[in-house]
Amino acid sequence: MKNKATALSDLIIEQKLDIIAVTESWLCGDTRDDHVLGDLKNTLPQYNIYHKPRKSKTGGGICLLSRNIYVVKRHTTPSYRSFEHMEFTISTKTASIELLATYRPPPSQKNKLTPNLFFEEFSSLLERVTIIPRQVILAGDFNIHVDVDLDPLAVNFRNVLISAGLQQHVKGRTHKNGHTLDLLITRKIDDVISDVNILYDTDSDHSAISCQIGISQPAAIRVTKTTRNLRDLAIPDFINDIGKSALANHLDRDLDTLALQTR
Repeated sequence: MKNKATALSDLIIEQKLDIIAVTESWLCGDTRDDHVLGDLKNTLPQYNIYHKPRKSKTGGGICLLSRNIYVVKRHTTPSYRSFEHMEFTISTKTASIELLATYRPPPSQKNKLTPNLFFEEFSSLLERVTIIPRQVILAGDFNIHVDVDLDPLAVNFRNVLISAGLQQHVKGRTHKNGHTLDLLITRKIDDVISDVNILYDTDSDHSAISCQIGISQPAAIRVTKTTRNLRDLAIPDFINDIGKSALANHLDRDLDTLALQTR
């Protein structure tokens, strides 16, 4: 997101997205984030932004953008070493869902993460998630080649999902170098998402994944504005009215006071 706020905003506007989960936001939790967050808020004023920066080192980070027609509650959850995540309840007047945005960095000698640690921690997360009394969506970049049937990591991951009664919905390449890394996961008993699409034309090495979520969209917030048509303004009458107003009798006052008088 550091140098892609414009591309992200364009994607949201063009695709008419209501809820957007971003992994690897590269937000770091200090003043360096102000510019990108400010750009997003200026371009998307009708969206609320929630984010969890990675403060200890570069990369990582998770961000959620949600239109302000939804009620969003961010939950305090346990932290895990092998993956980053944020959890939200997103509600309308008639329904709610649980959304978990997740990023699993690939193990390396530098981060000293292992597949075994991930499966241990991810299974712990699923033990809690699968009993949530709402429809659940897990979305994010897991850095697992789930499209490779015989990949040992993918086999273990699929077995974990099956054991937890979960299913994965994304089919197709989600990274420019191939493989399905970015996933949408729900409980098998939940009919919560449909129309899953991979959006390849994005300014990123990862494609965006879009879907329809099975909760009714609340009515948009109505805003009433009062405006004046300056083209219909009679300039001589306007000058005459100013001359008769209290403003003309107090020209010695400071600018701020005069500005208040004209409201």
